[in-house]
Amino acid sequence: GVRGVVLCNDLQQVRRVHRALVGLLGDRADPRVVVFPNEAGVTQRPMSEGGRAVLVSTPGRLLGRVLEQHVRLDAVSVIVLWQFVELLSVVDMLRDTLHLLSLMPLVVQVLCFSATPYEAGNLVHR
Repeated sequence: GVRGVVLCNDLQQVRRVHRALVGLLGDRADPRVVVFPNEAGVTQRPMSEGGRAVLVSTPGRLLGRVLEQHVRLDAVSVIVLWQFVELLSVVDMLRDTLHLLSLMPLVVQVLCFSATPYEAGNLVHR
């Protein structure tokens, strides 16, 4: 099943993160790393075939797949918020991210990455 989720704020970041993960994991990555939507030119089997280790998506796209019951998040142990200041500054993405978090186990590691440490610190303290 799905063990990790990486949420990005746009499709360009989704593609970059996917390429980086595949580069790090090499042959072990495919088909363990999945992109939603599949616009990155990645060949993927359906989610029902053997599950996936990591999903890379925008919050809205992933939430849509969850609500359509194509993906379950009950086994997620790690979620990465990539460029989280931008991700959580947009009301719709914040709402969708919080909804996704509510569907995950109570104990989940949340990793937040940002290129703007000052803004990130301000957001964390709010």
